[in-house]
Amino acid sequence: MVALESAPPRSSSMETRREGWLPPKSFSSSAMAFEPKCDAASASETERVARSMRVLVAGAGALGCEILRTLALYGVKEIAVIDMDVIEESNLNRQSLFSTENIGQSKALTAAAALRERFRDCDVVGYHAAIQDMPLDFFRSFQVIVSGLDSVEARRWLNSCIFHIARPVGLESARNASYAPVLIDGGTEGLAGQARTIRPYETACIECTVDLYANEGTQYPLCTVVGTPREPEHCIEYAASALWPSQHNGSLGPLDPYNAEHIEWVYGRARQRAEQFGIDGVTVSLVKHVLQHSVPAVATTNAFIGAACALEVVKLANGISHPDATWLAFNGTSGICIQSLHIDRRRSCPICGPESRITIHMSGKAPLRELVELLRTHPELRCRNPSLVWAYRPIYMSAPRPLEEVTRQNLDKPLNQILIGNQNAENSAEFILTLTDSGLRLSREMHLILH
Repeated sequence: MVALESAPPRSSSMETRREGWLPPKSFSSSAMAFEPKCDAASASETERVARSMRVLVAGAGALGCEILRTLALYGVKEIAVIDMDVIEESNLNRQSLFSTENIGQSKALTAAAALRERFRDCDVVGYHAAIQDMPLDFFRSFQVIVSGLDSVEARRWLNSCIFHIARPVGLESARNASYAPVLIDGGTEGLAGQARTIRPYETACIECTVDLYANEGTQYPLCTVVGTPREPEHCIEYAASALWPSQHNGSLGPLDPYNAEHIEWVYGRARQRAEQFGIDGVTVSLVKHVLQHSVPAVATTNAFIGAACALEVVKLANGISHPDATWLAFNGTSGICIQSLHIDRRRSCPICGPESRITIHMSGKAPLRELVELLRTHPELRCRNPSLVWAYRPIYMSAPRPLEEVTRQNLDKPLNQILIGNQNAENSAEFILTLTDSGLRLSREMHLILH
């Protein structure tokens, strides 16, 4: 993994609106591969600009299908779509590019074929793969990347990937980069949704607001899950929470809800338990829903947010996307409420903030395991696979597996013993550690103070 360098220094002309936050910079064309116009273009000029753009849509689910269809209607001619999932019957009520004959086929490849059939002059390419499997040069080839992803982890990964592109190698300023793709992030949850535009080092990024995302999914009563399961969800939770840790004994690491092999393993064990208790309804789709804490999608909400994301692409192409109003929020739960929000950049953001070092206070007698768990639940970090290095020495490495096995023995050791060499030390001590996360392309300096 390529370690992230520190973000470029803040311009002296940039004023803070409140402590710890940065206002957005004005949009400029220096970091773009296409030239935006200063005012709204004519209809013919809009079509010309749209035809010249290359747009990537990440995710071909309910929201991704709406984004793809609307982009094609707007006249965007070069579109790519990437998704690792296959079509299931439960998708058909809200994913408009698929039909029953497509069940079991790749979402990305099928969506691309459907668009090519309906829009003969539209060049659409599908990629049946996870975004994490693609090289940086793949993302660098697009001017705009529209996210229709269904998980916070995938959003964070894509966000950091774009900042890898925006941040040149070496000590040069990010403004010297030839260009950086713009990320448009869409998301829906029932009758609510949002669409936001992210310009590297100009607007707030995903990490700036990661604390706004929900951290936990539905909690099931432990006694019911273990003793008297009544629902298919109880069987899935039992397989994931009880069987996975006990049968693997940590050899495969933590359960990854987005790993196809892990999902299949949980599905098989949940089916066995469901048959034992006479419970129907355990499917791969439900396993993903429980493990990934996903929520039901509403087709009309996806249509609205998909259109909003596509409109942002057109606005970017014509230079009329306003830097102070980059976040559209929709709430149809109680009436219909549509707001345009402004979010400042966070100074301590690990991806784009100029003051990204984080300080953590802990007892020196606490085991390293507590620190690792804290990094997973910290509201500003929410690490997925945290690794810690001190003085060029790995303290704990979550990946690759050989290093995890070697450093796992440190998890139960007191921090004083690991860092000071004396587990009974009473005096306060300060240490600078390097925190990385292979699952999120995260790398930042951490100031650990032991008491």
